[in-house]
Amino acid sequence: MSDVAWITFDVFGTLLEYDPEWPWIKAYVEHVKRVRSGEAPYKPLSVLFDEVGADWRSLVPRPNLLSSLDRLHDRGYVIVPLSNADTPLAEAIVDHFGLPWGRIVPTELAQSFKPDPKVYAVALDFLGAKPPEVLHVASHPYDLRGARTAGFQTAYVAWPNYAVPVSPGTFDYEVTSLMELCDKMENPS
Repeated sequence: MSDVAWITFDVFGTLLEYDPEWPWIKAYVEHVKRVRSGEAPYKPLSVLFDEVGADWRSLVPRPNLLSSLDRLHDRGYVIVPLSNADTPLAEAIVDHFGLPWGRIVPTELAQSFKPDPKVYAVALDFLGAKPPEVLHVASHPYDLRGARTAGFQTAYVAWPNYAVPVSPGTFDYEVTSLMELCDKMENPS
């Protein structure tokens, strides 16, 4: 893992917890599925969220979110979101939750959603990074499989009561908290 310079993070579910039964979350998930399957055209999440009355401010930061991000940043990693949120929505989330991002990957340039390879390509181009220099952190195995296919290193956060079972060794790191990820990044084995 000594090659890692950039750490990208999924936001919805990984850093900010939600209830999958919320109507606006269901609308979001359905829209993403329809776009990925080619049944619907791409629509930025900021537009979709306005249309469905999404209350994204009700998302709950995961335990030790800010201290973990600060810890990784202090270790010299450049930390950025790699979210399905378009730039205006990502900026609003940053402001509301006080996330310490220096940059926001403009994933709307891909006109698609993760795990479409175009999203990871946009990230690499925007960051000016080579795939092995990027560690993507997510709690969604489909997202991590997309990142791995693009050449990224991967870290699966298996949050209690949220995790999807994965085979051991599927991803470069498998942790149950952001603090555990920090520990592993500080003491790679």
